Amino acid sequence: MNEWETRIKQYDLLNKQSLEILIYLATPIVFPLENIHLDSLLTEVVARELFGHDIDRWQNQDKHVPIPLPLEKTKGKYPIWKASVAFCSPKAREHQDFWVKRTNDEFSGYSSQKIVWPAGVIGENVAKQLGYEVHLEKPTGPANNPARGGFKSYFEPRNLLTTEYLIFHANGNKPEIIRLLSKLKNIGKKTAIGFGKVKKVVVTEIEKDYSLFTPDQKPARVLPVEDFPKVKARMIASRVTAPYWSKRNMVICYAPASSLPKWQWDVYGQHKPTFEEIWFEENVDEDWFDE
Repeated sequence: MNEWETRIKQYDLLNKQSLEILIYLATPIVFPLENIHLDSLLTEVVARELFGHDIDRWQNQDKHVPIPLPLEKTKGKYPIWKASVAFCSPKAREHQDFWVKRTNDEFSGYSSQKIVWPAGVIGENVAKQLGYEVHLEKPTGPANNPARGGFKSYFEPRNLLTTEYLIFHANGNKPEIIRLLSKLKNIGKKTAIGFGKVKKVVVTEIEKDYSLFTPDQKPARVLPVEDFPKVKARMIASRVTAPYWSKRNMVICYAPASSLPKWQWDVYGQHKPTFEEIWFEENVDEDWFDE
């Protein structure tokens, strides 16, 4: 029996319970275009443990196999892991930053118009250039083009989110989830330059299971429409298991309202007051509108 089969049997035997998982961040996170699923984070760690020796195992979809996780799974035509997407804290703040890259233009060449070619260059006689514009490469070395291609310069905005922690919910084995998440160093994009750095992970057992639905019965992760026909929510085409970036085996799913929604309840499902609600309650006179 290989390590992959052994891991499947081990995870099947583990006790599982409802959990709230807080991943504290030391740096802002690049606001994602798609939801960040907890099972995709766990899948990444387990896949590296099992297939870390095979460099392109995770990038080459033809080599993909179902990755076992220490989570419960639903029944139905499209079984899904009982693990939510990332929710940010109610005090999160979104802001914008800019990515700037200017390539070395020492060898970038230049464009010229109305060139007259001397005899012997493109023919026996002196000739004017036929094209409107000619791109000339400097003879001092290899040329690059800062306007396009791999050496392109750019100035582009990126949305960042500053939040103390990300909130996930799951139905799984607490000790093994803690062990796996302890190997998680960053979350999101642009981690190579320091964004989404994980500070610590706190996992707590709770009474209710919010891995599939929030306290107000909205999707807490993508849910295949065929297995959850009574849900009313935003519909998208998505995979139901990692890798969610893949375009293979997509089905129609219900999805959370945004790519990084805010969690506005405590662990018992009670609504947490927003900043605006607290501010008005503490600072506004109830009779201000009568004056």
